[in-house]
Amino acid sequence: MQEVTTELERQDPWLEDGNIILGVQGKYFRVHRSVLCLYSEVFRDMFTVPHPYDVNEETIDGCPVVHLQDAVADVEIMLKALYDRSYIFFPETPMPITVLSAFLHLGKKYIIRQLFEEAGRRLSFGIPSLVHASTISAAGNVVLFPRVTGTDPFNFMVMNLANEVGLLSTAVIAVFYCCVACPALSIADGYDFNGIRCALSASNKRYCFLVQHYLAEAERQLFQCLSYPASDCIYGSSSHSPCNLGLLSNLRSIQYLRCPFTIWMTTWDNDLCAKCRAELRRKHEEARTRLWKNLPVDLGLGRWEIIDKDAEIA
Repeated sequence: MQEVTTELERQDPWLEDGNIILGVQGKYFRVHRSVLCLYSEVFRDMFTVPHPYDVNEETIDGCPVVHLQDAVADVEIMLKALYDRSYIFFPETPMPITVLSAFLHLGKKYIIRQLFEEAGRRLSFGIPSLVHASTISAAGNVVLFPRVTGTDPFNFMVMNLANEVGLLSTAVIAVFYCCVACPALSIADGYDFNGIRCALSASNKRYCFLVQHYLAEAERQLFQCLSYPASDCIYGSSSHSPCNLGLLSNLRSIQYLRCPFTIWMTTWDNDLCAKCRAELRRKHEEARTRLWKNLPVDLGLGRWEIIDKDAEIA
């Protein structure tokens, strides 16, 4: 074995009774194999599978050194969470984006379910529904992830992170919000936030392009639902009938809202006869339900119910 004798940059945690050294970006943590094995299936396999004796094996203070290809800040967050339950919050307590990123990346890489699931709950919508979609408009006044702090206004950080770890339903919701509320130039080139340049990954830019195309088609189909009175409208089909004039007013209202999956608004009933109200409400709801259901399918991701399968850890 080859003992390292040079001065080390020791990081917290450095436990004097630890029996394994983790080397990360030239910095070192001294911890216990047993703790790593308790939480992580990857570390358990790493330490329990016999390895051939290597005379050149690196050691520090008699402890073998394992080098990890991760960010030192992420490893520190992971270890403090495992040892001290640092960064473990009550379910409704917001989690900093830096902690969220470390939990998701290292939780998935090293199969530490506790960390991955703790972070995933901060982003979870369950199966995203029309309830979520109907609140999103160009006004950009919806906080998509209230249990995450430090993220940028248009959620580029969360979007990239969710895509990287396979939380695709979260990524699609964030892409949808971005396409509705974010300026096109920011989507294309990124933008500055608190001294950080926020930019979308190539795959998320692609999703934005596809969703923008999809929303244009969704708007066309929803407009079509509200373009003509009911077949049995009590005022007939005249272009000057109260219902036709009411529909024109409703279409202008939808354009002003710029909320593609908005629910039927009671004000839209005002100038419509009972027949038109019933039929057009039904058509509008059927169209928005169908379009929302098909959104991830048209992105090539499959149904809402299954698109997060890549986020599952073995």
